[in-house]
Amino acid sequence: MLLPMNSQPNIAEVLYSKNDKDLPSGKSFEEWATRWWKWLYSIPDGNSPLHDRNWNISGSNQNQTNQIAVNQPDPNVFFLTGTVADKAKRICKIPANTPILFPIATMAASDAEFPGEDLDALAVQGNQVEDMSLSIVNKREGKKYELGTSDLKAYDVKTGPFKVDLPSDNICYWVPEKKGSTAVSHGFWAFLRPLPKGEYDITFSYQKLFL
Repeated sequence: MLLPMNSQPNIAEVLYSKNDKDLPSGKSFEEWATRWWKWLYSIPDGNSPLHDRNWNISGSNQNQTNQIAVNQPDPNVFFLTGTVADKAKRICKIPANTPILFPIATMAASDAEFPGEDLDALAVQGNQVEDMSLSIVNKREGKKYELGTSDLKAYDVKTGPFKVDLPSDNICYWVPEKKGSTAVSHGFWAFLRPLPKGEYDITFSYQKLFL
């Protein structure tokens, strides 16, 4: 039996806010955004989920069959990514009752990529968006949560400087291997509260603002 979709349940049921005191591991939203970027920078570009359009590689917490050798930031949070393609449809298994973190739109700038530049300004300027959307459908309960641009702007997170290690084959393809590079990031994030066992459709997108 199909359940009717509720037009707009309370989004706080599924999303942490930036200032929630019960974020996983007692870490701030900024700390989690930093961990996500450190994770992404550390993955060799050939294995990066950013460039896997079919997304057989689904993120951290994934078993070795996907051949991603990364240090998992925290065993209690599952990291997802978007794609550099125009769009991608991805299917993955996530442990039940596990928080999920992913950016709707985000930009990082490191001194390895932009030596001598103002990294804070670059991170913000490179992440100007005109439109964003997020939809989360709990297919078992028939609930649908939707956020638009004005809602998602409340999840704007800018980090302080953090250290990253870029492997020789890294997502910044023009940058050679470099350990201990300094980076900062700016983004609009979705941090999902632990989801009970079930099947979910998560759809997100953004349109960049060209100045």
